[in-house]
Amino acid sequence: MRAIVLTLAARVLTNPSDLRQESVGAVNVTYAAETIGASLAQIERDALARYRPRAAVVQLGRGRPR
Repeated sequence: MRAIVLTLAARVLTNPSDLRQESVGAVNVTYAAETIGASLAQIERDALARYRPRAAVVQLGRGRPR
């Protein structure tokens, strides 16, 4: 888990503005709108899945049994 968190932090620090493309002549800048903010790759989500809290659904009856 620590490796995934550190890798994500490194990605954000390496490219904090999510710049995907940059040109100099006539200035052309493109930001990766689909990845704005810190996002995990699917393999990282899968590795962290066991730490995700689980929820359970419990169905209750309509009053006390007779």
